[in-house]
Amino acid sequence: MRLFLLLILCFFFALAAQADEGFFRVESVEFCRHAPSTGPAVYEQIKDKKGNPVDDKEHVIPFIAVKVSVPEKTLVSTTYIKVYFYSIDGTFIDEADKPNKVNRTHNFAYATPFIYEKNKTEVILFALPEAVRKYSGKWCALAVFGDQKSAGARAYPSTVPVNSLDFLEKELYAERHVDFERKPAIDPVVEQVVETHNPKYPHYTLFLRPPKGVSQGKDVQGVMAICVLAQSVEQIRRCLQGDPELHLSYAVKFADDHKLAIIAWGAHRLWDPGKSWDDMSQAEYAEMDKTLDDMANAWEKGVTVFVKKYGIPDKDYLLDGNCGAGQFASRIALRKPQFFLAVHFHMPGSCDKPTPEGRKILWCLTTGELESGYERTKRFYAECRALGYPMIYKAIVGLGHAWHPGVEKLSVCFFEYALSVKDQRDAWDAQKKESDPDSPSNTPPPEPWLESFRKPPFYGDIVNQGVFPADQVDMIPKGFRVPLPTKEIADAWDVK
Repeated sequence: MRLFLLLILCFFFALAAQADEGFFRVESVEFCRHAPSTGPAVYEQIKDKKGNPVDDKEHVIPFIAVKVSVPEKTLVSTTYIKVYFYSIDGTFIDEADKPNKVNRTHNFAYATPFIYEKNKTEVILFALPEAVRKYSGKWCALAVFGDQKSAGARAYPSTVPVNSLDFLEKELYAERHVDFERKPAIDPVVEQVVETHNPKYPHYTLFLRPPKGVSQGKDVQGVMAICVLAQSVEQIRRCLQGDPELHLSYAVKFADDHKLAIIAWGAHRLWDPGKSWDDMSQAEYAEMDKTLDDMANAWEKGVTVFVKKYGIPDKDYLLDGNCGAGQFASRIALRKPQFFLAVHFHMPGSCDKPTPEGRKILWCLTTGELESGYERTKRFYAECRALGYPMIYKAIVGLGHAWHPGVEKLSVCFFEYALSVKDQRDAWDAQKKESDPDSPSNTPPPEPWLESFRKPPFYGDIVNQGVFPADQVDMIPKGFRVPLPTKEIADAWDVK
């Protein structure tokens, strides 16, 4: 009886010793042969000797699941986590020092978060190394989680004392109770959930990220607004935080280079992507218009919170979107033109009805001649030009529903140009307000307000794809002309 009680006490002492982790907490270490009922698992595709898949399914492979947490927000890049494997007598077998990327929420895959949040448990998975899977005897594992100052550790099975095993970080583990000074990591991204009051999409999340090297709103030189195609809110967050495995857009680099804060949000399909405004019945359009008004009003409310709380600018935004995100971005701009200086959207598929107020924005619409919405974008361009929009249109020969390096080059040139004429836009706004403050600005002049679009140095032929100097504009049929306000834009427009 005494022996039994002694064993029980030893067991609980071992658990207590392992639970006392200090800053880096390893809460549990589990061995899994099968996928859990909830939560992620590690999968692989079974292949034959020639490397060909045996079937189309992915199969669970044995893995170690390590639950960890920290008492203060911590950048993952400053930490490490690994698993050592031993025979039951403590002989080293192998180690796994790189967590497996696994599907999380909304099928979005990552190995670790970008930031460990304060007191939030994260589950990190490691596939069993081949040497361990082939090992015929009993084995144990040790998960180590820490940084260069200290480390937490826990063994599997839990009855194995950590100190009975030899591992590289053992001295750091011994230092786990020392109170090292650690400053909480600063998340570069803040979020604002906005209510739309529309049952079709009751709320969505806006993100704000300052440009690199800027910490105060007064030092921000402008705003780059980006509508994003993403599988989840988590994916957008990680992109903006700077996850090196995820590339949100060239627009992020442009924003950092020009000290622009980024406001980002996810695209939502709230319309038929195969129909433009002129393809819809009156009832269909009215329903879509009401939904988008609700979304745009919520967007404005969320952005206004950012403006008041962080002191970022409230106008002259650049706006970028691609595919469905481009459709959503352009629809927001048409409803809230007072926020935007310039909009670039690529291969939108469908377009909304241009409004007279939208003519105050600089527009750049790019697509491919083989893209399904090509004809719809041409109709949108014609309607915008009739309303006096300062607008560039480019359909790339041979391009379908895809990105193209020429699009990026043209977009960058366009945004550079937009920033160069920002003062002219501000002056035009002030002049209109002073000269006719009570009159709605819904009677557009026959030509764009910006002189470089009224008298551009170059024109492009949107059908035959040629570029001509202004004195040879008669070479282009009137309906095919697109003004190109600078030589840099003309060169970028002339994609071969």
